[in-house]
Amino acid sequence: GSSMDVAKLVALLAEPTTTQPLAEMYGINNARGKRLPLIQVPTTAGTGSEVTPLSIITTGVKEKKGVSATQLLPDLAILDGDLTVSLPPAVSAATGIDAMVHAIEAYTSRFRKNP
Repeated sequence: GSSMDVAKLVALLAEPTTTQPLAEMYGINNARGKRLPLIQVPTTAGTGSEVTPLSIITTGVKEKKGVSATQLLPDLAILDGDLTVSLPPAVSAATGIDAMVHAIEAYTSRFRKNP
């Protein structure tokens, strides 16, 4: 998910008319402007970054910050299970568990729960 999160921000920051610095985008709905076209193709299971308007990045040694903005939703997400076949078993298991935990978290959350 980290590489896809970075790609989302690059697509926003590299858009020729964007003048807003990344530091002003952190938070919810702070990003302004357009982004470049964006297609995301995950090669593991787990984060769901390819279908969310969020980007979490490490900004320092131990600091993570996030940008939440509709501009970060990709134009297209391509899901191909065959891309996960070559993963080492431990990575496949860890990302599968990550996907399951995200699903449980979404289902049991009291906040912003889907109907």
